Amino acid sequence: MPTENIAYHFTSSTLSDGRPIPPIGETLRLEGKLQLCHHGYHWSKSPLAALQFLPGSILHKIRYGGEILQGPDKSCSSERTILASFEASGLLHRFMADQALSVAHLWPMSDDVRIYLTTLDKNLKKIKKLEVISFDAEKQPSTLGNIASNIAAAAVQFKCGDRPPIWSVVNAIKYILTNESAITTWKQTVKLHSMTYEEWDVAQTNNKNAIAHLVWQSIEQDFNSRVFTRFDQLEQETLQ
Repeated sequence: MPTENIAYHFTSSTLSDGRPIPPIGETLRLEGKLQLCHHGYHWSKSPLAALQFLPGSILHKIRYGGEILQGPDKSCSSERTILASFEASGLLHRFMADQALSVAHLWPMSDDVRIYLTTLDKNLKKIKKLEVISFDAEKQPSTLGNIASNIAAAAVQFKCGDRPPIWSVVNAIKYILTNESAITTWKQTVKLHSMTYEEWDVAQTNNKNAIAHLVWQSIEQDFNSRVFTRFDQLEQETLQ
């Protein structure tokens, strides 16, 4: 399938204006003046970018056309056609749980929470009260450990279509990985050079954005690859 004008967007069980989701292959055409964020058929060029705007957990792969207005994270067009769709709550939950497990070494995660995040076994959640240390910015310092435990809390308490916790996890894991990368780099550097942390920190000022950019790319690649794999599976199922 051609990749031109391919994008992604999330919906609930209806469109944002309450209309039913159109059938796959049906093109929606806009009446009136196109206006980003207000009037138009919206979408994002990558699944991760679309994640921050989701009103529900149904993810659509679409083709856009007609008049187009481009934005940094989302755009809109006067035409939009759904090519494939799937209920993504399972994928979103697995993604959040994997992020929590990837930084579990930063706080004393209990065995019960670790097992639940590994298996996402609903029966375990019903049987045991899964306790996590949820970060409260007003009561606790924003240490990497507290932020890591907050990611676990969001994954344990996951609800379909609950956008703020999911997007908060994405930003939290970026923050942790960026700072862990900086700490690791300093530890490696100090073995080779007689350099204090303060001296190293000054030297790294210009590289901080570069580190954050690389971390963001890795998160985006992780999430997008999960989505692409699922859409590839749907395409294979259609061909069979």
